[in-house]
Amino acid sequence: MRYNRQAVVFCTGGIRDVASLLFVQWLPSSLTAFSSISGSGLTLDLTGSAIAVVDYGFVGFVNLLPSPAPQVVPRFERGLYTICNGLRSAVYTDFSAFAAALSARIGLLSRVCRIYALGKFEPSTQVLSASIATVVLW
Repeated sequence: MRYNRQAVVFCTGGIRDVASLLFVQWLPSSLTAFSSISGSGLTLDLTGSAIAVVDYGFVGFVNLLPSPAPQVVPRFERGLYTICNGLRSAVYTDFSAFAAALSARIGLLSRVCRIYALGKFEPSTQVLSASIATVVLW
């Protein structure tokens, strides 16, 4: 009989490495969806959000709480980060460039409607280390 270490780790609570999907939608769109935008991460302000959840691997949906403030941070040196605004999309592989472009676009003509991010979620700190993230502006 072969010993399957991965199955044992999973069964003993090792689900932290399973991909999680964060989804937050603000209705109406928000100018203040992010309390902080920097090359090290996005800090979300859930005020006015219609839905704020993480599909946490095999656990299921977990509601995000306002405190500690949820964050999306880069997981690797390179990733896939997208800003969608109407019919235009801008794709970045560098999180710092993505954050700078996002910060510049939020204003009078563009508000944050939703964010999706895929990566590793830590529920105690509400930090999602994302390899993929998309912000939809309206």
